[in-house]
Amino acid sequence: MPAATTEPTDTARISAQIRVLRIVALVSLSLFLACDVVLATAQDVTTLALGASIAAMLFFLVMLYALVRWAYLHSRLHEARVDAELDAAEREQD
Repeated sequence: MPAATTEPTDTARISAQIRVLRIVALVSLSLFLACDVVLATAQDVTTLALGASIAAMLFFLVMLYALVRWAYLHSRLHEARVDAELDAAEREQD
């Protein structure tokens, strides 16, 4: 278990990572939707449609990774906050 002095910096670092992952997920979602629009409007199978299909799959995987990582970091952030509260309560009792 990390020392009480490092917990605020861990919490801040995790919060910053969560903010970055939110941005990555939103950008990936918008690019995924843009690729889907290109695919929907393509009249025939062209290099553009093939590229849009591959890009859509990649953006979807990036978005999925960002959401899974966000959920993991969110649970770690909650754990760090609970640990900080418990440490503060122990110091108060001493």
